[in-house]
Amino acid sequence: MIHEVTSEKEFNQTLQENETVIYDFSAEWCGPCRYIEPVVMELSEAYTDVKVYKLDVDKVSSVAESQRIRAMPTLKLYKNGQPVHEVIGPDQKAIENLFHN
Repeated sequence: MIHEVTSEKEFNQTLQENETVIYDFSAEWCGPCRYIEPVVMELSEAYTDVKVYKLDVDKVSSVAESQRIRAMPTLKLYKNGQPVHEVIGPDQKAIENLFHN
């Protein structure tokens, strides 16, 4: 299951409350984001120990800036609140590997 995050406060809270988090940074207008969305949804249902969140970079631009998001989609893996790996672009194999980590 993917949860949508709509504020910087909520973003910070999710990182503090969960050991392993994957963030899907995207935008409504982003074609590649829509293309990869079913893959991310399927993986989020298969890996229930990983919390998956989606953040629209246009709606929460402060987080996009602080996390240095320059292209979409960008998926970032956080462990204990720290970013440890990221995938930029709609690379299905790389996204699958991100969940395996």
